[in-house]
Amino acid sequence: MRHVGVHLNGMYFGLFFFAIFGIIEASGTGRIDYEGFNDCIELRNATTRVVLAPSYGGRVLSYSWKSKSALGPAKLGPGRFDIGPEKVIPQRKELWEGEWEGGITGKYSAVLVSQEHPATGVQLIREFKLDSQSSHLRVTHAIRNISDERVHWSHWSRTFGKVGGICVVPLSKYSAYPKSYVMYNDKQAIEFLPEDPQIEIRDGFFLLKGPPRFPKLGLDSHVGWLA
Repeated sequence: MRHVGVHLNGMYFGLFFFAIFGIIEASGTGRIDYEGFNDCIELRNATTRVVLAPSYGGRVLSYSWKSKSALGPAKLGPGRFDIGPEKVIPQRKELWEGEWEGGITGKYSAVLVSQEHPATGVQLIREFKLDSQSSHLRVTHAIRNISDERVHWSHWSRTFGKVGGICVVPLSKYSAYPKSYVMYNDKQAIEFLPEDPQIEIRDGFFLLKGPPRFPKLGLDSHVGWLA
């Protein structure tokens, strides 16, 4: 019997995926070539456009509102997802930047599925749904255990946005960190009492006002959004 070490949001996925994978592409979705990447999936409403790349690790190449892109160059695969922890997980190039399968599942939705990866014992599944009226994009990232043993991996996300502006994160009532965040310095040591003029905690929010001393920060907020 296979054991699953993570909670999957919907065990129906296997049958559901194969039942709808060949669905006729509806308005609001389509297959396109985008900046050198072939057979991408586009989700689009009146204001918002999302481009997904099954051929490049299931990444998001573009997220734009009123033709203004929020992400970095497409060649970087700026909307990245991963699993970890990075120091102990096996090499996973097939998951990170390999060929995935992509299918359109509805008028504003699609699903991307990775190869099965024996070294980690998992297969990754990403469901994308763009709201029909707004810029809200919902992404469900699931880990499917393909091994005969229990596996323990965590979800990771790396989004490369355009430079400029500020970052706002609502903080949870409880934090394990004395200053509600930590900073990784250039020696990859974690600073639990960091000082940075570009960072401010105000009215229950973490504010990043400009480039910090070191670019890697950690927060334990469970509110579920940032801007």
